[in-house]
Amino acid sequence: FFKQKTAYEIGVRLVGSEMCIRDSAKAVIEHKLYWAAVSSEGEAKYLVAVLNSDLVLERLRPFQNLGLFGERDIDKNVFHAMIPAYDADNSDHTSLLPLVDRAEAAVSALELDGVPFKTARKRMRAHVSELGIHDEIEKIVQRIVPVPQL
Repeated sequence: FFKQKTAYEIGVRLVGSEMCIRDSAKAVIEHKLYWAAVSSEGEAKYLVAVLNSDLVLERLRPFQNLGLFGERDIDKNVFHAMIPAYDADNSDHTSLLPLVDRAEAAVSALELDGVPFKTARKRMRAHVSELGIHDEIEKIVQRIVPVPQL
């Protein structure tokens, strides 16, 4: 199995509350580490894109705990988002993979040494958004993740 770990990483990957890392000397694990075994790098990148999407965050917001600074901890509630399993034959799923690669390359090019974590995360998010990668990912995720039936 190809294993990915969920954690924050300064300087690479998509930006959001949960990041996927492989091997990196720049990994920062604040106080929690969640991981999942996935069957391929494609599945790992798919999950990076979907889990970092605004759509999934909005769907999970009602289930989040409230902390001193607002909503937190999507980890326990991620299954409420009804994320479909990765399908290598689904063109929407596979179209996310090069977008994750582009986002990773773009964020890796930023100079973030010595920048406080929250500031670095905001800069990474803004950069991915300025390049249009964020919007491309959101459009695809909206087609992938079903609307909850009440």
